[in-house]
Amino acid sequence: MKISYFQKNNSEKENWDNITRDERYFCSELFHNLRSDQSGILSLIKEGIIAEEKKGKEKLNFLKNIESKRFDIGFEACFYRDMLYLYKDKREEYEARNGKIKLSYKRTFDLALFSEDAIIIIEAKAQQGFDTKQLDVFRKDKNDIKELFQIIGKNKPQVFMIGLYSSKYSPKSTTISPFDSIIKWKDIAEKYPDSKDLFIHANDIYPNKKDSEESKSV
Repeated sequence: MKISYFQKNNSEKENWDNITRDERYFCSELFHNLRSDQSGILSLIKEGIIAEEKKGKEKLNFLKNIESKRFDIGFEACFYRDMLYLYKDKREEYEARNGKIKLSYKRTFDLALFSEDAIIIIEAKAQQGFDTKQLDVFRKDKNDIKELFQIIGKNKPQVFMIGLYSSKYSPKSTTISPFDSIIKWKDIAEKYPDSKDLFIHANDIYPNKKDSEESKSV
C-alpha cells in the first residue's frame, strides 16, 4: 500500500517499515522471526562472543555450544514484575521478613531467551547507541536476577547480556564491557531474509555524523 503522507519530496518511502526509527518495532519483527527459527540468532551470538577470561570458562563454553540449545522467547519482557506476580506467595513471605522488594517492576528486556540453565537478555539500539545510564542498568540486572531467584526459591540460571546495534556504531571498549556477545542488525538481515529490508533499515538509520545532536551514545 502506498501512502502519500509517508513520502517527502518524491522520496521512495511509502510505508511505515521504511520510516520508523524505533528499535522496539524492529525487535517485534525479530521476535516473530525467532518464534519460527532460533538458529540464526544463536549462531550470531556464538560468532559475537566477547571472550574475556573474567567472563568464566563455563559461560564461554555455554555460548560456544549455544546453537544446540532451544529457548522460550520473550519480547518486551517485564521480567521482575511478572515473575513476582507468578510467585506472589514467595514475594509476600519475603516482604514480611525483609520489607518491600526493591527490584524494578518497570524494567523490560527488549528480547529475552529463556531455558532451564540460561537467561539471555538482548538489548537493542538502532538510531542511537547505548548511554551510561543504560549500561549501569545492564550491569545491575545480573545482581537483580540473582536476588529474584533467591526470593522465589529457585536455582538461578546463567545470565548472559547481548548487545544488538548498527554496524555503523563503534562503541568504546568500556561500553561493550557489560555484554557477553554483540550482534549487528546487518547480520540479522542476512539470517532472516523474509525481513531483510526492515533489518537493513534498522542498521542504516544510525547517524553518519559523529556529532549528531540526537546521539548521546558512548
